[in-house]
Amino acid sequence: MDIATIYFSDGKSIEVKEGQLFMSIKSINNEKEKLNYASQSNTFELWGHTHDGLIPSILELLFNSEYFFEIDIPSVIYNSKSVTRIENH
Repeated sequence: MDIATIYFSDGKSIEVKEGQLFMSIKSINNEKEKLNYASQSNTFELWGHTHDGLIPSILELLFNSEYFFEIDIPSVIYNSKSVTRIENH
């Protein structure tokens, strides 16, 4: 099972593993009301690449999310743009 660590600009990090589920959050623009709303978007399951570990699946999550959270811990939301480094173990 592949494991990786995602580092954030505030110095914190989370360890993630293959098969772990994340929910992406995107901004939905309502032009009529001139407001943006947060909307849960897609579920992403981390998968391991033969040579690159979890990095491709983590990048897939980040590229498709403005914010994201672990399905099992919905009370903590992460900003995709605050990721500074990803390391496979």
